[in-house]
Amino acid sequence: MEVVDSIIHSFCKAPKIFLTESDNYKGTGTERLQIYEMALSRKVSPFNLSEDAKTRKLRIAGANMSLSNLFFKPNVFVSVHVMRNSEMGSILKNLFGLIPVREKERYHRKLVPVLLDIYEAIGGIELAVLDGTYA
Repeated sequence: MEVVDSIIHSFCKAPKIFLTESDNYKGTGTERLQIYEMALSRKVSPFNLSEDAKTRKLRIAGANMSLSNLFFKPNVFVSVHVMRNSEMGSILKNLFGLIPVREKERYHRKLVPVLLDIYEAIGGIELAVLDGTYA
């Protein structure tokens, strides 16, 4: 939580900050966003990507997918992730959470093209923070 608080304070001039999650096999994004309750304010809002009605339809790794409009310019995308063991590394693997469907396992077969297509579609990541609090 300290890492997220520090990032929020670093963007003190931003008009709006969204803390985002998507549904997955562990539960809903809304449930997981509850851990940030203390950081929420008029400026900082939780946002479940799986419930977003405003999406952009894209072709990702040969499949149709809709991604939240939050991830397209002029917004700044800050990716905060915990350390994990992955061939793709933490920075790119964290983009897997942008997929708004709960059954993400079908995309694991094409993990590299999916992650690279998402990265290209959103225009990259402006800031990636690796939270090494728990290793």
